[in-house]
Amino acid sequence: MQEQIKAENYYPGISYQKLFDAINEVGPNPTTSQMTDIIRIVKIDFIEKDEVKTSGPVLGSLVKVYEALYNPMTWESSYGTLSIHLSKEGAEKAIAFHKMEKIKEWEGLYPAEDDKPYKFGDFEDWAVREVQVLP
Repeated sequence: MQEQIKAENYYPGISYQKLFDAINEVGPNPTTSQMTDIIRIVKIDFIEKDEVKTSGPVLGSLVKVYEALYNPMTWESSYGTLSIHLSKEGAEKAIAFHKMEKIKEWEGLYPAEDDKPYKFGDFEDWAVREVQVLP
């Protein structure tokens, strides 16, 4: 079970809980419809209510969010969304955490250096994608 995130731990003074609740609800692999719902929350709560000023992720009439992406098999698969963040640094932290978990899993499968069929990460990839949300 994925640990639930709480808004007050990340952005004191600004109500992000509705956004975090939506992200927690959809889990690590949201559908397009679920992503649309999350984007709608960003639009309504952060642009129309003007809680976030232009010094944050809002630039003019656009909101920037950052997707932390993971591709488990670069030859046969596509990227999936790990999480969505209001900063690039947040997405990079999520990727670093996910990569460390995958390394632990890899070391558990292949404890001896001679057992490893290939170098860790040869067929996996992580990336950050900037997404602009229109109002």
